[in-house]
Amino acid sequence: MLKMLRNVLLFQVLFVVCTLSMQTPSTCENLHDFYNIESPGDIIIGGLFAVHVKIESSVDLKKPEGQTCKGFDVRGLVKVLAMIHSIEKINNSTLLPGIKLGYKIYDTCTEPTMALRAVMKFLSKANSSDDCVEVRCNYTDYLPTVKAVIGPATSEVSISVARLLNINLMPQISYSASAKILSDKTRFPSFMRTIPSDTFQSKAMAMLVQTFEWNWVGTIASDDDYSRSGIDSFISEAELLGACIAFQEIIPFYSSDQITTSRIKEVAKTIINRTRVNVIVMFARASHVVELFEILNTHNVSKIWIASDSWSSNNNITRMEKIQNIGNIIGFTFKSRNISKFRDYVKKLSFNSAGVNTFLKKYYMLYNFCTAEQNEDLDSCISDAKYPLKYNEHQNMSNSKELQYLENDFLVNNIEAGVTSSIQWSVYALTHALQNLLKCSEGICHRSSDFAPWENVVSKCSSPCQLGQLKLSSEGQHTCCYDCVNCSSDTFSNTTDAQQCFHCSEDEWAPTGSASCNKKDIMFLKRTNAFSIVLLIFSALGIVLILVIIVIFIKNINTPAVKSNGGILSIVMLLSLMLSFTSVYFFLGKPNNVTCKFRQCLFGISFTLSVSCALTKSLAILFAFNFNPANQKYLKNCYNPWLIIGICTGFQVIICALWLIFNAPRADRDVRRLPKEILLECIEGSDVAFAVMLGYIALLALICFIFAFIGRKLPENYNEAKFITFSMLIYFISWITFVPVYVTTKGQFLPAVEVVTILSSTYGILCCQFFPKCYIILFKKEYNTASSFLKNLYDFSLKSSKTICQHQISAQSSLSSLPHLSIKHDSFQKSDNINRNSFIESNRMKWIPRKRFSSL
Repeated sequence: MLKMLRNVLLFQVLFVVCTLSMQTPSTCENLHDFYNIESPGDIIIGGLFAVHVKIESSVDLKKPEGQTCKGFDVRGLVKVLAMIHSIEKINNSTLLPGIKLGYKIYDTCTEPTMALRAVMKFLSKANSSDDCVEVRCNYTDYLPTVKAVIGPATSEVSISVARLLNINLMPQISYSASAKILSDKTRFPSFMRTIPSDTFQSKAMAMLVQTFEWNWVGTIASDDDYSRSGIDSFISEAELLGACIAFQEIIPFYSSDQITTSRIKEVAKTIINRTRVNVIVMFARASHVVELFEILNTHNVSKIWIASDSWSSNNNITRMEKIQNIGNIIGFTFKSRNISKFRDYVKKLSFNSAGVNTFLKKYYMLYNFCTAEQNEDLDSCISDAKYPLKYNEHQNMSNSKELQYLENDFLVNNIEAGVTSSIQWSVYALTHALQNLLKCSEGICHRSSDFAPWENVVSKCSSPCQLGQLKLSSEGQHTCCYDCVNCSSDTFSNTTDAQQCFHCSEDEWAPTGSASCNKKDIMFLKRTNAFSIVLLIFSALGIVLILVIIVIFIKNINTPAVKSNGGILSIVMLLSLMLSFTSVYFFLGKPNNVTCKFRQCLFGISFTLSVSCALTKSLAILFAFNFNPANQKYLKNCYNPWLIIGICTGFQVIICALWLIFNAPRADRDVRRLPKEILLECIEGSDVAFAVMLGYIALLALICFIFAFIGRKLPENYNEAKFITFSMLIYFISWITFVPVYVTTKGQFLPAVEVVTILSSTYGILCCQFFPKCYIILFKKEYNTASSFLKNLYDFSLKSSKTICQHQISAQSSLSSLPHLSIKHDSFQKSDNINRNSFIESNRMKWIPRKRFSSL
């Protein structure tokens, strides 16, 4: 209850104070001793520029009187002219049809107090004769004289001005105040600027130091908000990147000239004594830098100086005598545009055309005074001159064109492109905001120019860029006027008004205009894939068929059909084919280093074993039916099937072992081939080893094919050579097709290409060499007998003998010296009358060695 009563009383007190303030606005005298110029208009824009660099020392100030500025700054005048030129261009354009912009420009003298006095003038009630500021509880409907403010230049003065302008939420656009604190919209809601925050400059300086591996640096800063904030930010960033700060020096700014000069001498002494510190970072006033360099020049001190934007392009420094002896200066400055039109404007100025511009008139008088004194250092003279006559428009001035050219040329030489561009951008950004606020279109503004300043604050030249976009300014375009462009694919921006888009990591992707990245899907030929299932079914079917055939062959191991197929050798061959079918499983599924190494070696060795068995059978058939008795003993001694198989397979084992040792296959993540997926695949390591492995199998298959082709016309029902020939043909067709398809196929289905080839070549051997025998064993049992086998041998022998006899008869006259051939011919002529069984029985041992070829 007491708390509620206290709140009610507090509200009543505030209400009374506010009511009294509204009913009886305080009277105030006209402020005087202002350094200002103005021009009337429908909408007045305020300007705050440092035309003088300082005020007279106020140490003994005892009354709140007006203070005197000193140290005329030509660069400050140029900035004033840049604002005036921009406003004149806008008034002569169609941007604000029917609306004329006026201005009130005040000299801050680089002093917050002088700037605040000017702000009080800005906040005075519009159309009021007494220039007084009303005290209110609510300024929503309050209409001050000025609608927006351009400036001031320094961060410290801008902070003071911004706090006072916050009362009315009057837009303030600074062209060079870069302190980080001014980005805080909670404390400075109506402050804006056309340059980046010091945060970026400090980071850039720290990165520069890191790039050149300077890890022992000194820092110097002026004692103001801009310099303090900038140097503190640099120190933090530099230390994070591994640099060490050798010393930190501060130069006072608001102290007396004697104190400042004394402190600068102390800083110079520190620099001279710290000989190991070769890099110095300076966030400082240009006047401090000039004074420091003049002292260091007398001691031949040469360092690397990293300059902040406050002095990097200052003409007083760049034109210093013997500036090259001070060392190397690496400076940071603002982005600039083409300002040729402004240069032309300045060149055409004259004393008579200056009008109410008292700043420009004062410059012409100072220039005349200094040239009359024949002072060579015009900068110093104009800044420090104490001329005897008070400047006024009635002062006699030289009107010679030659002097006018020299005067304006000196002004042009003091133009700073970066700052001038920022001032122009500030004025044009404000103009575009007014254009939107006043709803100007098609040659007319549909709203009155009588509006409160705060209405011009939520107004912008360009709409904020959304997430997934970046700001893109064209050449010569204002920094506040920009296009919003979508981030390209695989890049993103997660803040509004982003200056750049960031790349996604390798395992992420993003569509155009994305605010974040998406994880890429992991892609490989899964065993659950429909095509993989089909391949696995065929592989499993092959294994089942082999197991069935093995059972059939074992049960009929002593029958002629099985013996003619190699007997135990056929069982070994079937097992090797089963391993080939098994290798299919390792080509499918998620790759890893083990499966990648195992799959190729398993297939290579098992299929080599199969082809070696087929090669051995081809040799056995060819040797068995070689009728030349002279070769029988030699063939009997040379033929050893297991040795042949061991040697042929052993070479493949060696190839695979060397492959695994020196450059084995391995699993790999391909993040670049597919835009939204990561491809998991096995890379073969050494393509040469992969080719040698397949090439070796092909060589064995070719030899096997040649031997089998030679024996293709041997006894029909039991002729293995013919079936081996067909199986090798299928192998060659499969692998010849494989090569171009494998080379041109990319992606997750690449392993399937080899799997299909493995299945087709393995099924070729299985079907051609084993299915016919199974058919005889199961469905043609009458052919699977010894008598049927001998009958086939007899028929083949008889056919072969007749063919030989025919050839011998035609050559008998020329070969009469070889009686054994004619005897053989006579015996074969009479063979038709001999019983087949006795013929075969009497000649079996001549054709087939009992021990080596009993299986046939």
